[in-house]
Amino acid sequence: MRPIISRTYIPCLVFSERRFRICSLPAPTLYHGTVFSGRRAGFLPARGAGRALREHTKPRGLRGETGKHVSTAHRKALMTRNRMEAFSDGVFAIIITIMVLELKVPHGAGFADLREDIPVFLGYVLSFLYVGIYWTNHHHLLAALESVNGRILWVNLHLLFWLSLIPVSTAWAGEHPLSSAPTCVYGVILLMCALAYMLLERMVANAIDRDCALARSIRSDPKTIVSMVAYAAGAAVAVWVPPVAYALYCVVALLWIIPDMRIEKMLAT
Repeated sequence: MRPIISRTYIPCLVFSERRFRICSLPAPTLYHGTVFSGRRAGFLPARGAGRALREHTKPRGLRGETGKHVSTAHRKALMTRNRMEAFSDGVFAIIITIMVLELKVPHGAGFADLREDIPVFLGYVLSFLYVGIYWTNHHHLLAALESVNGRILWVNLHLLFWLSLIPVSTAWAGEHPLSSAPTCVYGVILLMCALAYMLLERMVANAIDRDCALARSIRSDPKTIVSMVAYAAGAAVAVWVPPVAYALYCVVALLWIIPDMRIEKMLAT
């Protein structure tokens, strides 16, 4: 006896390569205690109509270059850090380029003419050290990542935003080296850069594994806390004694000249 298949159809969504389209699929039919569900190759028995329909309409993923569907796990694996790292490196290079363009050629041909440009040059050296420090530590931090997500991308952009303000504050402080306002603003920008980097560290640690040794090593960063306290103190002292503030900024830069090797040691083990 041939089973009588219902001709009832229900609307559903079918995921195509680049868009969704609405079509109709045969509704599951009960015949002699057996649930029949619509499939591409006809009607096949299933234990549950809902499960069969969900399996039929489940997203198959995007199509790759070969025309085959890419699974969700494969798409996640494709979200590597390479593009974010390349974009960040470009921003670091642009920041250094902007700062060096602020250096003016001396008006005269004697060594005495260099005296006017000494404050600007010293400010450039200090800011170059800071940008280089952030670049090296940023490189080591991203080495711990295999894939990125939206939160990490936005937190990384937050860090790059504050770093992009370093050339402006450097030029202002170079033109007015012993003034309170430029020195204070310079310290505030350094403080925000340190805060943004610490937030990026937390996001990377959470993306790896909250309980693994590498994540715990990334979170335990007392040097960043000490640096933030020094930046805040320098920005406050700059209101009264700007040279002391610059001394604090230089001390913090000397602390960070040697790159943070915690991540590199953990990855080597």
